Amino acid sequence: MEKIAVLGSTGSIGTNSLDVISRFPERFRVKLLSTNSNVRLLHEQTIKFRPEAVCIGNRDKTGEFKGRWGKVRV
Repeated sequence: MEKIAVLGSTGSIGTNSLDVISRFPERFRVKLLSTNSNVRLLHEQTIKFRPEAVCIGNRDKTGEFKGRWGKVRV
């Protein structure tokens, strides 16, 4: 199984990459997702792909992510 980190997972290339990855769950495992500021979509992706870690580039959005959804368990 390939372990994947998707940098910019909320952008067009990232969302398309995750679409392809989701078609092969036996082949790929998402380990990390990142975004600059789209924490709403990142949260949805986190629920679907259950990565070990997420990265948010915008510090203000990091607080928003934690404040709205708290720590997401894998």
